[in-house]
Amino acid sequence: MNEAVRFAEFSSGSSDFPDVSDFSDASDSPAFSDPADSPASSPEEDAALRRAREYLGRVARLDRRIEQKLRFQERLRSLATRVHRLPSSPPGDPDALSAVGRLRDLERETDRDVDHLVNLKNEIWEVLSRMENQEIALILDDRFLCGYSLQQTADRAGYSRRHVQRLIRWGLLEVDRMLREEKPMTGYFPHR
Repeated sequence: MNEAVRFAEFSSGSSDFPDVSDFSDASDSPAFSDPADSPASSPEEDAALRRAREYLGRVARLDRRIEQKLRFQERLRSLATRVHRLPSSPPGDPDALSAVGRLRDLERETDRDVDHLVNLKNEIWEVLSRMENQEIALILDDRFLCGYSLQQTADRAGYSRRHVQRLIRWGLLEVDRMLREEKPMTGYFPHR
C-alpha cells in the first residue's frame, strides 16, 4: 500500500482548529443570508470573501497536516519498537531499517512544515498588523490563526456572535483589498 494512502487513512482524526468550511458565512451564520442584517453581496464581494478565507485558512490546514504527521510519527515509532530482531536475523534487518528511515524522513518533512507554518503565521500577522482597525485584526487572529470557534471569538472580544460575524466579514474584505494591492509581496494571487 502506498505510504501516502496509509498516512491519509491513519490521519483521519479530528483537530482543534475548525475546518475551512467552518469559516464560510453560510455555515457560520444565517445572519449573512438575512437581508436585514447584511446588504446583498455582489459576486465580486463573495469572491473577495472566499479569497481572504482561503488565505487565512491556510494556517488551520497546515496545522492539521502537522498534527496528522505527528500522529503518524508516533505510529511509526510504535511499529519500530515492536520490531524484534530474532537472534538469527542479520544486523541491519531491512524491515526495521525501513521503518526507521521512513520515520526520519517524516520527521524532516514535519520540521519543514512547522517552519512553513511559522513563516505563514508571521506573514499573516504582518498583514493583520497593517489593518486600519486593530480590533477587527485581533478578531481575525482569534478566529483564523488561533482556531477559536465563532462563539469563543465573540466571548473573547466581548461582542455578540452576530456582531463578530459582521466584523469578520468587514475584516475579510479589508484583507482581500490589502492583498490584491500588494500581491507580489505576499504571493496572494486572487482568482480571475
